[in-house]
Amino acid sequence: MPTASGQIPIVLGVDVEPDERSVDRHHPRPWVGFEQLTATLTDVRRRVAAQTGRHLRFSWFVRMDPQVADTYGDPAWFVTQHTDLVAQWLAAGDEIGVHPHTYRWDAARGTWLIERTDQAWVDHCIRTSFAAFEAVFQRPSHAYRMGDRSLSNASLLLAETLGVRIDLSVEPGYIESPGIFRHELQTGTLPDYTHAPQWPYRPSPADFLRPDPTAARRIWILPVSTWRVTPLLRLPRRLYLELRTLRRKPVPDDLKMQSTVTLSLALPPPLFRRIVDDLLRRSERPYLVAMDRSDIGTTPHKLERVARNISGLLSHPLADHFVFTRPQEALDMLGCTARSEAAA
Repeated sequence: MPTASGQIPIVLGVDVEPDERSVDRHHPRPWVGFEQLTATLTDVRRRVAAQTGRHLRFSWFVRMDPQVADTYGDPAWFVTQHTDLVAQWLAAGDEIGVHPHTYRWDAARGTWLIERTDQAWVDHCIRTSFAAFEAVFQRPSHAYRMGDRSLSNASLLLAETLGVRIDLSVEPGYIESPGIFRHELQTGTLPDYTHAPQWPYRPSPADFLRPDPTAARRIWILPVSTWRVTPLLRLPRRLYLELRTLRRKPVPDDLKMQSTVTLSLALPPPLFRRIVDDLLRRSERPYLVAMDRSDIGTTPHKLERVARNISGLLSHPLADHFVFTRPQEALDMLGCTARSEAAA
């Protein structure tokens, strides 16, 4: 059902980052996936506006952390290389925020280490990202996503003090795991989101996965839309992932152990439609947050899926209620801000 206002907010987000997770710090490559994906999304936005008069807003979460600084010479390298495109995003009313990862160069092993247990380094990655963002945009990053769902109470508190108002790192349903790829050098584990709320909430200072009953904090967590794989589909899905592995197509190890799927424009359209329909039935005041990594642009069939899935949303029976908007406006449409202010 739509909200009281008759609107169903939809946030379409992209993590803007290098195509490779383990980038070559001596021979940095252009972010080809992003270039291809943004070309597709720009074309879709123009066609939708011309044919329907509807405006699509996107949310871009850009890597500006120490790995980017070390490899490309400047944490804000992406923005300085794509000033015209960023200007177009701003003119279109898109959201732009940061997407910190916690890679640290391990000189002894000659590879990147994903650091999760050294909070001082994690804080450094967050501060670097936010400082670079503020230097180029002359304002704090009001919305952000931590890399690899790697959130903690300390990281969220730091982000809040740096000006964040909305966190989009939480993906409900994912169980604790060692990391996205087991072969990567890393410390700690990814959080257990099994019982994470599936509705926007102000997090408790003691546990970011629990709502704060006092609603005293200013920061909101806007959970990404996820779907629990039905028991009937779990075995076929596992066989499909194993088949991809045998064909030497990269499949994240983390994905193989999960029974949760994040809503993504790159999903096969029949699955995308099924997930959307289930999510819309789940709540009396539904919303959708779809997230994609920019490297999907390196795969032509995934780009085709992106265009088809957006078209599917526009032809959905509830399409007249859909508003493709930014995170803050999504919260406003859902009445979250008004209720919290009334409670205060």
